[in-house]
Amino acid sequence: MRYVMTVVLALLPLSLWAEVSGVYEIEGGQTMELSYKDGDHMRMSMPGGQFMLVNGDKTYMVRQQNGQWVAMDMAAMGQMMQQMRQQSGQQSPAQVEQGSGDVQFRDTGRTETIAGYEGSVYEVTSNDETQEVVLSDHEDIIALSQAWMEFAGKMTQQMGAMNEQMEENLLSESDISNHGGMLRLSDDMRVKSVSNDSKGSDYYELPAGTKVQDMGNMMRGR
Repeated sequence: MRYVMTVVLALLPLSLWAEVSGVYEIEGGQTMELSYKDGDHMRMSMPGGQFMLVNGDKTYMVRQQNGQWVAMDMAAMGQMMQQMRQQSGQQSPAQVEQGSGDVQFRDTGRTETIAGYEGSVYEVTSNDETQEVVLSDHEDIIALSQAWMEFAGKMTQQMGAMNEQMEENLLSESDISNHGGMLRLSDDMRVKSVSNDSKGSDYYELPAGTKVQDMGNMMRGR
């Protein structure tokens, strides 16, 4: 999944103007859905009924536990992980991942149609790993790629997994703004469907009665 985020973060820093949702088929035939209303309202629904939610300046991992909706504040989780790393003397993810921003694209000259959208087939190399990626210049797929970029940016900011300078390097060193949005990443992930229909405001809110977990209590084993 980290490689997926690396590729997506390198795609088209354009502005979104309308709500967009994309269903993706991933390994094992399972699906996940990324829905974007605006920069403060995003949701990624994952297998097993859990989802990640961006609501304003808050980002949550939400799941059901014994019939009760439970949410983890991702910023609080990031702080807890940082404290644990400091206590154990481990390096932060930003230190470990230095130099991971170089992404190279090679156009194979082939095309492929996925979920009704035609795209060009590229070989993408990052961290000495090469995978086949299908990219499209259709506005729907470009919008989805921008949604991925904003969602990933929120996640890394909240979790502290990637510093600001690394994100800037990832975007500037790639120099691939004309390639398009991602339809397929190897056999790991492909677009199954795209929709511009509104999900409604409630879809981007915590479910009624959700219990937000106290990360401090979790650290203390309560």
